[in-house]
Amino acid sequence: MERGNEVSHITTPQLDELLYHVFESITSSPASIYAVDHRIEDSPQWAARRSQEHAKILRENPFNDRH
Repeated sequence: MERGNEVSHITTPQLDELLYHVFESITSSPASIYAVDHRIEDSPQWAARRSQEHAKILRENPFNDRH
């Protein structure tokens, strides 16, 4: 629910699948907050390396939202 509106509806007969979806949403928010509070800045070399990796991925797999 978001602002009183259902944003997704999942049904499953499998308990494991149900628990996955319940705990995914429960743990996602605290994990994000922890990551922000304990962020370690990338070194300039790592940032450049990551940028090159992203560029390579986009060259090999161009984004196209018209599918």
